[in-house]
Amino acid sequence: MQGGPFYDLLPRQHLAQDVLPALSFDAQVYFHCDGCGMYLRSNPAHGAVPDALHRPTRCPSCGTAALEPTLFVFRVQLSCDDCNHQYGTLTTRFFFTPTCPKCASERATQLSAQPHTDLPRAVLDLRDARPLESRAWGLNAGADEKTLSQELRALLSTEPSPDAIRQLVPAALFAGRLATWNHYDCDIWRLRNLEGILLHQFYRRTGVVHAGLLAFHTLAGLSEGVDAPTDLSALGMVAQNAAAAGFSLLNNAHVAVPTEDPEEIRTRSLRLAGHALTSIGADRSLPPEVQSVEIARINYLLGDITRKPTTGPDRLRGAVRYFDLALAEPAISEPLRADITESRTSALGQLRLFAPDGPPPGRWEIDYSRTDWATLPNHDRCIWLHRAAIQLEADGHDLAAEEALRQAADLASTELRTTPDSLLIPTVRHYHRYFDELARLNVRLGSPLTAMEAVEEARALVVLRHGTPSHEAKRQFAKASLTRILTDLLTNPPEPPRFSGFRATNTSEQRPAPLTEAALRDLTDSGWPSDTAFCSFVFASNTASVVVAVPVGDRWQVKGAQWPVDVTALFEGSSIGDLAHAARFRSRRMATYCAKASPILLKGLVPLLRDSGVHRVAISAPGTLSQIPFEALEFDGIPFGEEFEVFLIPSLRSAAAMARRRTTMPGPGRVLVSGYRGSDLPESSVESEEITAMWGDRADLLDQEIRQKGNLLDTISADSYALLHFACHGSFDPSDESRSALHFGAAGDGRPLVLEAGELAGRSLPRSPVVVLSACQSALTSWHLSGDCIGLTGALLRMGARGVVGSRWTVFDDSARVFMHHLHTAIRAGSSPQQAVATTQRAMRLTHAIDDWAAFSYLGLPDLVEPTRRNDRR
Repeated sequence: MQGGPFYDLLPRQHLAQDVLPALSFDAQVYFHCDGCGMYLRSNPAHGAVPDALHRPTRCPSCGTAALEPTLFVFRVQLSCDDCNHQYGTLTTRFFFTPTCPKCASERATQLSAQPHTDLPRAVLDLRDARPLESRAWGLNAGADEKTLSQELRALLSTEPSPDAIRQLVPAALFAGRLATWNHYDCDIWRLRNLEGILLHQFYRRTGVVHAGLLAFHTLAGLSEGVDAPTDLSALGMVAQNAAAAGFSLLNNAHVAVPTEDPEEIRTRSLRLAGHALTSIGADRSLPPEVQSVEIARINYLLGDITRKPTTGPDRLRGAVRYFDLALAEPAISEPLRADITESRTSALGQLRLFAPDGPPPGRWEIDYSRTDWATLPNHDRCIWLHRAAIQLEADGHDLAAEEALRQAADLASTELRTTPDSLLIPTVRHYHRYFDELARLNVRLGSPLTAMEAVEEARALVVLRHGTPSHEAKRQFAKASLTRILTDLLTNPPEPPRFSGFRATNTSEQRPAPLTEAALRDLTDSGWPSDTAFCSFVFASNTASVVVAVPVGDRWQVKGAQWPVDVTALFEGSSIGDLAHAARFRSRRMATYCAKASPILLKGLVPLLRDSGVHRVAISAPGTLSQIPFEALEFDGIPFGEEFEVFLIPSLRSAAAMARRRTTMPGPGRVLVSGYRGSDLPESSVESEEITAMWGDRADLLDQEIRQKGNLLDTISADSYALLHFACHGSFDPSDESRSALHFGAAGDGRPLVLEAGELAGRSLPRSPVVVLSACQSALTSWHLSGDCIGLTGALLRMGARGVVGSRWTVFDDSARVFMHHLHTAIRAGSSPQQAVATTQRAMRLTHAIDDWAAFSYLGLPDLVEPTRRNDRR
C-alpha cells in the first residue's frame, strides 16, 4: 500500500535492515579512520564479518581501533512531470525517484545531480575484515577494472540463487564511482565502459528501463566524449557496446522508453555502430581472423538496428545489405552465421509484404546443408524450424509452415518439461514464441482448438509446476548467469505476413487436441457455469489472436478471431506499470491509457462473446497484460466490465487442475483475518476490525504476537478456513518473482514479519479457500509476456487456493478499505468471491476514480455449480 517499504533492486545482502541505511549512493559501506584520515570501503555482499555493517576491528592502514561509518549522498534536483513543481532531495537510492512534495507524483525529470559530499579519490578495500586482503582502489584503472570484474564473477558463481543478477547493480554503481573520483593517470574509460556494460546486461535480464537508458547514454557519452580511448580497437569496442545498448532499447517491444524518442535512439545507435566499423576496420594491429569476425558482428548489429523501431521497404533493404556484408566475412563461426541468416530471412519475409509480387533482393535460399541436423541441440533446431516456417508461410505453404512450427513447439515442450525449476522462467521466456506462433497460424487457418492446445502447452507449465529447486540446480543457474548475460544475443520475434482483421471460421481440426479437450471436459464435470466463457490471448508477429471456448450443454464450442495490432502501442509513453505509481494525476493517465488499449484488445473479442450469449468471461492474459484493467476498457462506447463480468485465470489446464483438486468439507468454513501491525496504515487496521465484526463468530483474527514464519504458515494452512483476508503491505519483485512478499509489520520485539512467495512452497490449503490480499501489487504475476502466474498468486494457487483477490498496482489504504467492505458485504449476502469483485467494481465505479475501483481483480475459478456427470465419458 502507499507508503509501504521501498523494495529496491539491490542484492539481499544490501537490503538487510541494518545495512541499507548505511549504503552510500554507490551501494557500498564506507568507514573513516580518524587516526590516518583514510577512507575504507566494504562490499556488503562479501559476508563473514564481525557485524552486519562489515565494521573492521582496526584500520588496516594505521591500526586505529575507532572507525565510524560515513555516508555519501547525492543532491538531486527534479521537475515534476505532472504539476511542473521543481524540488530537490538528498538520496542514496539507485533507480529511485522521490515523490513530488506538492502532488505526490513519482513521475519527474531529473534536472541535475551532484554529490552532497565528494567521495575520496582513493579508498582501502575491506574484504571479510581481514587487513591483509585490503587493497587500494582509485590508483590504477586497469587493475581496478580487472579486480572488480573478478569480484563480480566470484559473486555470480557462488551465489546459490537467481538473485545473483542483482549483483550487477552495486558493481555498476561502484565502477561509476571509480570512474568519477580517482587518482588515475589514464584509462578512465575502462571503468566507465564496465559501468555501461553491467547496466546494459541488468536491463536485458530485468527490463528496468532506467538501467537501459543509463547504459546507453553512459556508453554513447564515453564513445563520443573526451574520455574515449585513443586505441582504435578499444574505441571500436566502446562504440559497439553503445550501439548494442541502443538496439536493446529499440528491440524491447514490451517496455516503454520514457522521455526518449526511439527514432533518435536509432539514429544515434547507427552512428555509433558506423564509428565502430570504421575504427575496427582501420586497426591494422588486429589479426585478420579477429578483425573479420568483429566486422561481421558490427554489420549484423547495423542490420538489426536499421529495421528498428518501425519497418519500411527502404529500411528492410538496407538491413538485408548489412546482413549480406556480415555473411560475406570468411572467418565467422557457424552459430553466428545461423543467427545472421535468421535475421536476414526475417527481413526478407517482411520485405515481401511491401512488394509481394516482386523478387526478393539478393540471396533468398537457405542452405541447410551447412548443419548436421542430428548433432544440433534442440535450441538450434527450433531456430531452423522457425526460420523455415517463416519462409513457407510467406510463400503460401501454410500447412507445411504449420508442420514446421509444430515440430519446433514439440522440441520446445521437451526442453520445458526437462528444465529444472530454477531455470524454468527464463527458459519459458525464450521458448514461448514457438507456441505463440503455432497458435497464431492455427487461428488464421481456422483451427482454434489446435491453437488453444499450442498456447496452453507453455502457459500451463508455469502454474502447474511446483517444488523447491535443489541447491545444486540453484548453484548451476548461478554459475551460468555471468556467461549467459554477457554472451547471449537477443533474438527478434518473427513477423510473418500481415492481413486485415477477420473472423476465423470453425473448420474441422486436422489433429486432436487431447489435453485441451480433457481440460474442457474436466471443467464441465466440475460444474463450470454455462454462462461463462474462457478466453486466451496470444500476441505474435504484429497480430492479436484470441481463442474463446463457450460451454454448450455438455460440450464446448471453440472459436477464434485475429486482427493486426501494434503491440508496442500498449507500451508507448507509459506502460500500465508506470501509470500505477500513486500520484494526483494517476486516474487521468489510466483513463487515457485504457482508451488507447481498448481497440487493441477488444476488436475481435467482444463480437465473439456477444455471439456466444455469455455474460461472464475468464481471461488468460499472461504477464504484463494481467495488469491491464480489462473491466475499464470500452467497445462501442460500452464499458467491458459493465457488459461482462470479467475475471482472470492463469490457463485452461490450471483451471481444470484447480477444479479437480477442489475439496468440499462439511460446514460453511471459517474466515481468517490478518491485520497490519504497524502505524503507517491506519485504515488497514480499521478494515481488519470491520471485517472481523462483519463475520462475527465465524471469524478469527490472526494473533498479533506471531513472530515466526512457521507459526504463521501453520495458522494459514488450517483446514477450517474457507476465506483468508490479509490487510498489509505488499511488494512485487520483477527480477525474481518468488521474492514478492506480504509485509505484516513489526511484531512485539520490533522485527518485521515478511512472507515471500517462495516460502509458500510445500504448504497446502486443504479447504481450497479464496485468499484476499488487501495489499499493494499483490496480483502482479510477471512483467514478461511469457509469464502466466508466478509470484504470490501462483504460490497461493499451487497451495490449493481456488481464487485470489489482489491488487494490480499501488493502492491507498482508505480506498482499499472501501473496496473490501463492499466485497465482504456481497460475499455475506450470498455472492461468490468472483461475482462479489465484479459487483464491487460496478458499485465503486459510480463514486471512485479508475485507480481505486479497478485496482483489485479476481484470479481463479468462478463459482462452480453442482455438476451433472455422464457415465459414457472416458
